[in-house]
Amino acid sequence: MNEPEALNILMYLNRAGLIRMMEDQGAVWADILQNVAFKDAEAAAREIARTRLSTDRWVVPGDILALVNKTRNRYYNQIPPALREVPELEAFKVADRPWENAHPRQYHTFSMTYTRALTDGLDPQAALDIACERAGIPTTKHEAWANHKANQGALPARSYEEPPIDRRNEWMFR
Repeated sequence: MNEPEALNILMYLNRAGLIRMMEDQGAVWADILQNVAFKDAEAAAREIARTRLSTDRWVVPGDILALVNKTRNRYYNQIPPALREVPELEAFKVADRPWENAHPRQYHTFSMTYTRALTDGLDPQAALDIACERAGIPTTKHEAWANHKANQGALPARSYEEPPIDRRNEWMFR
């Protein structure tokens, strides 16, 4: 997120009465939320504005970050386990011993980027393309996708709303 986008979030929260804007606050929020997409932060700000009570404290960037992470984790848990599995590429294997990873840092970058792209709502093929590019893996799309074990199934729709709570057995937890 850049500074103008952070200012948009701040103005929205200011109009909702959840913060008091100060000079150069946009730069601080942009720095803290630099790895958050604007659409995710905007959805989190709207959710906070809908649910925040007047007795709660001021909104801080950590509140936005926490809600974005909670949404990402909830979405990630809805993805079928077969699609969550990070593809095995030939670039990471040494001869016939896959446990001896030739490039651990490159593999770590690849797996983290793949998972992050999935939680951003991209399909597995697009996530694979982005992860290969970010990790610097010279591979073709066909080779990478052929090595992915689970290329079937559909991703769930991404939503920022809380799932419904099952209250049938609530009496058990009182």
